[in-house]
Amino acid sequence: MVDVGLSVYSGLGAETVPYLDSCAGRFDSIWLPDHLQTNVEGVMEGWTLLSFCAGRYPGKTVGHQVLCNQFRESAVLAKMAATAQVLTGGRFVLGIGAGWHRGEADAYGLDFPGFPERIDRLIEAIALIRQLWTGEPIHHSGRFYETTGAVCLPSPASLPPVMVGASGERHGLRAVATSADWWNHIFRSTDEYSAKAATLRRHCDDLGRDPAEIRHVLGTQISIAETDSELRRLISSGNVRSVDRNGISGTPDRVYSQLAEAIDAGARMVIAGFADSPSTVGTELFVDQVLPRLEAL
Repeated sequence: MVDVGLSVYSGLGAETVPYLDSCAGRFDSIWLPDHLQTNVEGVMEGWTLLSFCAGRYPGKTVGHQVLCNQFRESAVLAKMAATAQVLTGGRFVLGIGAGWHRGEADAYGLDFPGFPERIDRLIEAIALIRQLWTGEPIHHSGRFYETTGAVCLPSPASLPPVMVGASGERHGLRAVATSADWWNHIFRSTDEYSAKAATLRRHCDDLGRDPAEIRHVLGTQISIAETDSELRRLISSGNVRSVDRNGISGTPDRVYSQLAEAIDAGARMVIAGFADSPSTVGTELFVDQVLPRLEAL
């Protein structure tokens, strides 16, 4: 059975809670954003939001899609993640990436080096986090991070999966092959996903790693309506966000067929966000007409 999670759009702000109260119940997991600001919308801080949701929606797996590694020191992040895993009884996934939004880092006075270095920092950070999760004193002197006898207790009885969000074929997918338990791919088409998956396999081969160890997770924004004409009307209304760069659109049958095709190609989880949120219309249509068919696969 395919797991299907619900992604929260970063710009919902105070409307996040009523939206989740209405829609979260039918999904296996809840995925929160990690932004500090955008150009036009108010956003809530990602870890505070996750902590709130973990308590408000018991039984749901929670994680970020995905944390920006540059926003927090890796040793402190290891402590935060371990605490989340202990307090949720094993319901936490550490979703993390190198980050992409230089403007918000600059606005908050945070270091934001070039992309290859951010990837190298991400790889080292994940290695250090995993060391700290052992609960043993860690002395680490790396290229980017240092600890001197750092101890992360209580350590989680079951380690959180590490989900790396990346798509760059040269650097990003190398980080997935090096460090990830799960790979978060922003899904637009099966052809693109399959090409990226082939590149990931090549990186795994270069590292001597079995690519089957990495769970493929599709993250996608969805614009959905009952008919093509209703979808066109919805898009032209300006009440939905564009999914051209980060998602798919269509009728329930078309959305299902696109996701089912990708699942047949190797995806094992879908994290779905909805372009009309905080309206619940699109989410409810997906829940009624697409979700049961995906869960039956």
